[in-house]
Parts: sequence; structure tokens; C-alpha cells
Amino acid sequence: MGATEIWEIANTTEDAHPTPPALRSSSRIINRQPFDSEAYTADYEAAFAAGFQPGDGPPFPYDTRNADGAIGGNLAFSPYLQDSPTRPADTENGWKDTALIPPGFVTPHHRPVGAAIGCREAEWPRVRTSSRSTRLP
Repeated sequence: MGATEIWEIANTTEDAHPTPPALRSSSRIINRQPFDSEAYTADYEAAFAAGFQPGDGPPFPYDTRNADGAIGGNLAFSPYLQDSPTRPADTENGWKDTALIPPGFVTPHHRPVGAAIGCREAEWPRVRTSSRSTRLP
């Protein structure tokens, strides 16, 4: 498949969501890990200097790396992770065009480099994405 990068998608809603439409391209789920979505959301909203408004983009410049080394303008997910990561279900193994993002979980994916065009936070205001620079052969 060529070079890939890791995209992490966090769902802060109470409902499961498919991969946001603008991010759909073949990807492979690495694992899923629960996180404290309430604390993350509170800190996310507090990161806006002028105050958070629904539809705002991420609070930081897109190309600035966060504490996890990821770009995307969002807070690092690692301080909010809970428990251990779990493997995807057998039916989710391999490269897929769409993946389910459960509520209260961070779901990292391998994606072909350059395949994801990003999603506007106004369209998916409670699903946060960050991309790590890690590239795998």
C-alpha cells in the first residue's frame, strides 16, 4: 500500500459515528482506547483564548505539533486515555473504507499518506482528529 501515517479520531459524543466523510479513504484500525471525553472537552473549550463557539475549528494552528507529536490543532489525547487499548473486532481487521468510531474512545488508524483531506470541525464539531507524523513502510 505504500507509506502510511497514523490518524487518531476521538469521539466526544454519546453516539457512535462512522469515519467523517471528508476522511474516508482506505484505513486500518490499529486499536481503540477509552478516554475521559468530558475532561478533554472541558480543556478543549478552555483552550480558545476568545472563548469557544460551536463550529470553531481547532484551538491551535493545524501544523503545530501537540504534546503527543501530532498535528491537527487539537489537544493531545494521551493525558485523557484510560485503561488499555483493545484490538478491533475480527470483522474490522484489514483495510476498510469506513470505520465506526465509538463514543468515548480514541480510535487510531493507519492511512495512506496524503489520502485524508481533513474535515471541517463545523461539520463534525464533536469528533476530533489529529495526525501523527509517524510514517510506516
